[in-house]
Amino acid sequence: MTTASHRRYLQPISSLSRRSETDDIAESSSTPSSIIAWAWYVDGVRKPAENLSVAAHLANAGEGFVWLGLKDPE
Repeated sequence: MTTASHRRYLQPISSLSRRSETDDIAESSSTPSSIIAWAWYVDGVRKPAENLSVAAHLANAGEGFVWLGLKDPE
C-alpha cells in the first residue's frame, strides 16, 4: 500500500472543464494539452469530482488516486 509520503504532488490544473454527472470521464475543453481525460478513484470505484484540481487535492490528501489519459505527451 502506498502511503501519502510516497505520492507525487501535482500542481492544480485549472484549464480542464467541469465534470458533468453523465460524463464517463471528464475531458479537456479549451487549451491543447497532453491530458485528454481524467478520473478520480477511491477503493477501485470512480467517484465524481468537480475538476482535476479538486481530484488531485483529494488524492494528495490520501483519498484514492487520479487516473490521467494522455495523448502525444512531450
